[in-house]
Amino acid sequence: CRPDVRNDVRAADIVIPSLDAADVRTFKALNRPHRRLHHDRMIEGLADFRRSFQGELRIEIMLVAGINDSESALQALREAVRHIRPDMVYLNIPLRPPAEADVVGPRTERLRRAWQLLRDICPVEQGFGSGKRIRADMDVESLRRLARSHPLTSERAIEMGVSEADLDLLADRGALGKMRQGKDVFLTDRSEE
Repeated sequence: CRPDVRNDVRAADIVIPSLDAADVRTFKALNRPHRRLHHDRMIEGLADFRRSFQGELRIEIMLVAGINDSESALQALREAVRHIRPDMVYLNIPLRPPAEADVVGPRTERLRRAWQLLRDICPVEQGFGSGKRIRADMDVESLRRLARSHPLTSERAIEMGVSEADLDLLADRGALGKMRQGKDVFLTDRSEE
């Protein structure tokens, strides 16, 4: 974590950095970092930031099956979180289509284990909640803008206020595409294709 970046975000009320790996092997496998970026310096930078930051620091952890959900990877994350001392941890799993087709969330027992390891350090919440928290009155253009950067399911779009008739119309016109990820089908904006 660069000192100039830490200084720039110090005035924020809430800062939510990601920390998906706390050991070298997992960090390289999951994040594919630039060769000059080292996980230990990143963790130490977050800990330094925590010591001087007066706002709320929440850490976001994305768990991926077979990459950072092993016992050793979870223990390393636990120690990193203990060192950083955030106010809260959000546990996430891949819900939208990832860049790699074989990326999936861990099994329920691995999520429970991560929760158990972290909850005695700080509060832990799931970061994959209902779309109603995002926006309850989304119009068609807002949906298209959202789908451009964050594909979402038809069910989620309907929860957010878009009618099923509007979804069908956009699909018929070719403005929305569909992408399968596991058992879910996601809507994507096709206006820039």
